[in-house]
Amino acid sequence: MRRIVFFVGPLLSLCLSQSTIGENPNNSPAYHFRSSNDLVKKAIHTSNLPTPEIFDSLRLLLPCKGVPVPTRASRLPNAPRDYRSGVHRGIDFFANWGTSIWVPSNGIVIRADHHYKEIPAQFRVDLLNKSEKVGQTPSDIFHHILLGKAIFLDHGFDLIPGY
Repeated sequence: MRRIVFFVGPLLSLCLSQSTIGENPNNSPAYHFRSSNDLVKKAIHTSNLPTPEIFDSLRLLLPCKGVPVPTRASRLPNAPRDYRSGVHRGIDFFANWGTSIWVPSNGIVIRADHHYKEIPAQFRVDLLNKSEKVGQTPSDIFHHILLGKAIFLDHGFDLIPGY
């Protein structure tokens, strides 16, 4: 009997979740975004949501003239960072000291580390060893020490590059 209960239990809960009183599957957000009726198009165009046309015309610029996107996987997003039990969160561009950078569009500065001071090398090594022991890089260590002197800009649409 227990075998039947374990098998029927998930099926029963799935059936109940699909037939909740008062719900209409044609009234769900997923249905409306899949459909192409005029009401949905009008609602999107009169709201603050971005339209497909905005994304079709969006072109991102590289931050430095003449500095290419690196080809080594370790310098690209999601590359493993075993030394701190994490992953790389951006793209590492290599340019000469003093090279001008530019941003892809207007934005609001949401972080500028004007008074950042480099920590002693041994303290950094100790923090990385502790990160390895806990299996992840604690966010305060990542954001306040490992990032170094950083600037972050909010361009909207979840586009927040850091420099």
